[in-house]
Amino acid sequence: MKLIGLTGGIGSGKSTVASIFNTLGIPVYNSDLRAKILMNESEELRKKIIDLFGQEAYSVNMELNAARIASSVFNDREQLLKLNAIVHPAVFQDLVEWSSQTEQLSSPYLIQESAILFEENLTDRFERIILIVAAEEIRISRVMSQR
Repeated sequence: MKLIGLTGGIGSGKSTVASIFNTLGIPVYNSDLRAKILMNESEELRKKIIDLFGQEAYSVNMELNAARIASSVFNDREQLLKLNAIVHPAVFQDLVEWSSQTEQLSSPYLIQESAILFEENLTDRFERIILIVAAEEIRISRVMSQR
């Protein structure tokens, strides 16, 4: 199975391009969305995240406290690297499982949407990479309109 990477900065239009591929019947794996789901649903991930950030990483309902984690990693690159080392392997395993599902097997290729393909040195896993770019003022406008 050919895996195509889809990447670009925030507000660049990745999600729009991903939905076009989806409309054309090409399966798209959204890494950011799946990471959030896995961090909420995987007991193994939850335990590792709590070990790293403390019990405050989750609410009493065991929902990810994204604001707490974001504030921790925003000012501490080492914490971000540790979090990535926990989450990224789980996302990759989830991608592997997702790509072996029957509905994905009939597609000529699959798309993995991820904002950090280059930053995380993930380029070797892809047959091709599509980089979405947009002018900074357009990206800012898009992000601001989503808030």
